[in-house]
Amino acid sequence: MVLTVDIGNTNIVLGVFDQDELVFTARVSTDKNRTADEYSVLIHGIFEINGFDLSRFDGIILSSVVPQLNSVVAYALGRFTSVRIRTVGPGLRTGFRILADDPTELGSDMVCNVAGALSEFEGPLTIVDFGTATTFTVVNAQSDICGVIIAPGMRISAEALTGGTAQPSTGLVPPECTVGSYNFREEAGDLIGALQEANPDPQALLIEGMEEAGLGSDPSTLAVSFAWGATTADARTYAELFQQMWQETLGVTVELVFNDSATHMPNINSGSYQIASTSWGANPEPQFQLSRWSTATGGQSKWINEEYCQLVNEGISTMDDTQRLELYRQAEELLVSEAAIAPIYWTGSIRFSYAYVQGFSENVFDTTGMMEMYTSGR
Repeated sequence: MVLTVDIGNTNIVLGVFDQDELVFTARVSTDKNRTADEYSVLIHGIFEINGFDLSRFDGIILSSVVPQLNSVVAYALGRFTSVRIRTVGPGLRTGFRILADDPTELGSDMVCNVAGALSEFEGPLTIVDFGTATTFTVVNAQSDICGVIIAPGMRISAEALTGGTAQPSTGLVPPECTVGSYNFREEAGDLIGALQEANPDPQALLIEGMEEAGLGSDPSTLAVSFAWGATTADARTYAELFQQMWQETLGVTVELVFNDSATHMPNINSGSYQIASTSWGANPEPQFQLSRWSTATGGQSKWINEEYCQLVNEGISTMDDTQRLELYRQAEELLVSEAAIAPIYWTGSIRFSYAYVQGFSENVFDTTGMMEMYTSGR
């Protein structure tokens, strides 16, 4: 039996061949930080529970697009077998020539793809591999590799299209919201930018507030906690970014607190926090966002303002688009300038649909618009 090992960017795939038959496969997540000892435990455990004895393999061949793991995985395998471990690369005879303009673009995974394809078919061939990267390898009638193309993989492409869509807030209401035919954000303007222009020195504004509260005038003596409602690596990255920004700009000490949502949200609702992050969905009309603070309790930040409530409630009941827009504009300006709330960024997603998909929500901030979706004329 022969053990084949494919070290990819996402997974390390193990395959066992008995003659020409693939009899077993397994996957291990690729992790450049794992040691040879850790890979030894993982690989040995996988084969042991599946009834394979590593010492009985007649040969091992390794293909890799992660060079820094070659010796690590080879050492891990070598602890259980004395057979020679071959690596696909320069010096290994393959039986076909590489005629590509830049042979260095040809990874060992593409060489293996060609070898596998030629064992089943005759050239000319185009071999497509949908991995972390999508690769196209062209083989001519003489079984020579005459061209390669490397493109972003499906997952990377999807993440590039639908991820990373966050943008800095210029107000509370996101830019997709409208009032009749008016785009609310375009009409209401950049409230955050206006506040920044009016207060070019944030630390001076903080000191003014500290003095009013009897906390002295030295920001370095002030320690505040910032609660985040998640414990993921992404949550820590975001929180640490704000921590660094506030400490450098304001000169205060910011202590981070991470809780799961089940703990975080009750703390927010009860007011048990100093600074806390949270997020809200959005509907096409701004009232969905603004009405969160027009309640008797003042929303999650406990800000109660009769003028604000009157503006929002009047806007909800007004049919004239121009009047409703102005009422919402005044309400948002009052909220952002007076309430203990700081809009930081908006998130959204990019959505694609076929022409036969009906009832599809084009509001990228909408999380419930899929409920009325159906297909017609497919």
